[in-house]
Amino acid sequence: MAEIHLEVVWKNNKPYADDAVVKKSQGATSIIWTAGPDVASFDIEDLDPAEFKPQNHNPDRTRWHTVDRNTTPVSERPKAYKYSISATHSDGSTAHLDPVIVNEDD
Repeated sequence: MAEIHLEVVWKNNKPYADDAVVKKSQGATSIIWTAGPDVASFDIEDLDPAEFKPQNHNPDRTRWHTVDRNTTPVSERPKAYKYSISATHSDGSTAHLDPVIVNEDD
């Protein structure tokens, strides 16, 4: 199974993670987030349950994994799936980010 690794970092007083792009030819793809420097913990929420398993997890993690089933029909690609990251900085401040995972055709 293909893997995409994303790091949640603290940038300009808020969390930041690159958007992920999953190509159709990759098939089901593991997406793994890890906490970068200055990120004490994070939470991922609001992944589409029809496309991602699991779509939520217990908060305050430093690593998390989901599988993008990559079942978006070709006629709907590219399709951006929005989700939320809430993160806590090592100094205790918190902030929120809404990145996307894009399922694209090849």
